[in-house]
Amino acid sequence: MAACLLTPSAAAESRRPRVVKVAVLNDTTFADQDENGVWSGMDVEFMISVAQKAGFTVEFIDSFNDPDFLGSLDNGTYDIV
Repeated sequence: MAACLLTPSAAAESRRPRVVKVAVLNDTTFADQDENGVWSGMDVEFMISVAQKAGFTVEFIDSFNDPDFLGSLDNGTYDIV
């Protein structure tokens, strides 16, 4: 039988939810960030629901002024667009 030993910090790290960087187009019907930095909208609510069910957290990134939206997905700026 194989065993895996983790240091306390590694064990804590493995329980920490992964943060997924989500590109959103701010100031649209689907995503909007208010003056306090709180995101709302259909895309935002959908991603929060998916993240809760899948066990990860999301970091929303305003991609409205990104001239190379898909290139930024390829280079790791975003995980999901």
